Amino acid sequence: MAGDSTRHCAKKQSFGLIGVHERGLALSGEVEISSMPDQGTIIRVGIPIHNELRNS
Repeated sequence: MAGDSTRHCAKKQSFGLIGVHERGLALSGEVEISSMPDQGTIIRVGIPIHNELRNS
């Protein structure tokens, strides 16, 4: 549901937003999740690019 509270995101059958957060952090990234009832959810993920990839 758009703008749903985070308590609805922790389903045992899926990784959900917790999985997104854990994967972002595992890649040395930053994850920001914000949600407002009836307004939607914003997920921002920033993953750094290694210098080897940036220069190729």
